[in-house]
Amino acid sequence: GESSSSGSQLVKLFVGQVPRNLDEPDLLPVFEAYGPLADVAIIRDRYSGAHRGCAFVTFRSGDDARRAVEGVHDRVRLDGARRPMQVR
Repeated sequence: GESSSSGSQLVKLFVGQVPRNLDEPDLLPVFEAYGPLADVAIIRDRYSGAHRGCAFVTFRSGDDARRAVEGVHDRVRLDGARRPMQVR
């Protein structure tokens, strides 16, 4: 991958168990608690645009991303989800 001008490495995490009634702004506070984000994107079906129940969250720092995985994976359950988020 290409590094940005600051030399920092973006780290993209896969997030599963995202209820279909939630959108990007609903995920921001959960992950921003661990550090600045470059991007949050709900994964949608290419053709129908339907919410797939998962998302990508991109951190600006690998350390922040690692701490988010430790803090959220299998621990934090979003409103409307049956199971805690799966983060990897």
